Amino acid sequence: MKCGRICRSLSPLTLFLAWTLSTWAGAQPVDVSRAQSHHLLGHSGQVYGVALSADGRRLLSGGLDHTVRFWDAEAGRELNRFRHEAWVRSVALTTDGHRALSGGDDKTVRLWDVEAGRELKQFQGRSEEVYGVALSTDGSRAASGGVDGVLRLWDTESGRELERFQHECPINAVALSPDGRLAVTGCHDKTVVSWDVEVGRELQRFRGHTGEVNSVALSADGRRILSGGDDGTVRLWEAATGRELRCLVGHEAEVNGVAFLLGDRRAASGSHDKTVRLWDLETGREVGRLEHDSPVQCLAVSADGRSAAAGCHDHSVQLWKLSK
Repeated sequence: MKCGRICRSLSPLTLFLAWTLSTWAGAQPVDVSRAQSHHLLGHSGQVYGVALSADGRRLLSGGLDHTVRFWDAEAGRELNRFRHEAWVRSVALTTDGHRALSGGDDKTVRLWDVEAGRELKQFQGRSEEVYGVALSTDGSRAASGGVDGVLRLWDTESGRELERFQHECPINAVALSPDGRLAVTGCHDKTVVSWDVEVGRELQRFRGHTGEVNSVALSADGRRILSGGDDGTVRLWEAATGRELRCLVGHEAEVNGVAFLLGDRRAASGSHDKTVRLWDLETGREVGRLEHDSPVQCLAVSADGRSAAAGCHDHSVQLWKLSK
């Protein structure tokens, strides 16, 4: 297998990002002179999906070159590569970094053993392109949504479909709570919808975006939801009531990725305006920014808050190791 290569760069913006995030975490400031930004190179098409293991040591990416790639994030080395028959739109990774989920334009949702380098399952039932996939923290449940407007959930061990929800329009993004009991979708009709997987019903519909919703994220406790969309805003919602808590304004183009950070007090967002922006969710203030050479298509943050990754229009994945 031909492995991707790594390019290393160090910039004041990267150093500022590292200092900012380490300070938020409540830890002693890291030695910012050691903070590095890596470009993982190997994809031959735009990168539309990215995911990180909990400790940030493993990274998963998927793109328009029909491949899913599994990386040693620290070494910048490609470990395994998997193929779809069409564009890969979304990927997810278990917290231990052993199993992965991917979906794309070949209308399949696939489960992989990324360490062994083999496909475990294809989940049946998709009739159109898949735009969003998600895994529960322990990897026991998988979810997907796409052009057909159907949110499907499966038991990953048996492959059995657990639940199916019909939305009125295409689903662009999917998130699952850590226990897999709550699902959230970002939709073409400018709404965010939450679903009770156990009971099998819609819980809340969140309205406020003035463009398609491209990305959603759930806080660790499932009480708050982040969304980003074509209107260039990032919105924070109260999951139980559907109330909008914050509207974060600053991006100059559509927002394609959102993530909670550091005890869910902070957020990150990636945009087609070539920036990743960092937000204080208590004040709604932008507190950091990193500029790119190309549009950001997707975003992921490790559970420990020390690694962030962006999939980009220029076929690269940019990874920030924020501390050792």
